[in-house]
Amino acid sequence: MEKIKLGVIGVGHLGQHHAAKYAAMSDVELMGVADVNLARAREVAARHQVRAVDDYRALLPLVDAVSIVVPTRQHFAVAKACLDHGVDVLLEKPMTVTLAEADALVVRSAVQVGDELMAHAPKLRVIGRAGVGVDNIDAEAATRRGIVVMNTPGANAVAVAELVVCLM
Repeated sequence: MEKIKLGVIGVGHLGQHHAAKYAAMSDVELMGVADVNLARAREVAARHQVRAVDDYRALLPLVDAVSIVVPTRQHFAVAKACLDHGVDVLLEKPMTVTLAEADALVVRSAVQVGDELMAHAPKLRVIGRAGVGVDNIDAEAATRRGIVVMNTPGANAVAVAELVVCLM
């Protein structure tokens, strides 16, 4: 079996643990780590005998997937660059800081999604509702905006999230 080639972007307190876990996995080849603090990247890379870079984009041609462990305000830009390059990502929530960056929403019954919220999400293309009904979503407003509303009464939130991503 071929090993999965992984990189870690951001090796601060949490990122260093991602690198250590990947380095210890038998089915993974840790290809390198990236951090804007090159000294920190070199320190973590030396522990695992991998390359260190200060620009995460240098890792993208080398990897199948990355863990993105950067400050939240950078999640969207880094994840988008990785995905645009065909690299799979593991990204902690929140994926974006603002609704303006969001392509999709996955909501439960307590979240009200009305026209005003949709107005703040100009890229929104799909809303997935985990659970029964869509009474918390203004379906007419979504239709006017060309947003697909999906109800999945028999699925859990993870399954709904996966389906929403597939529909984007």
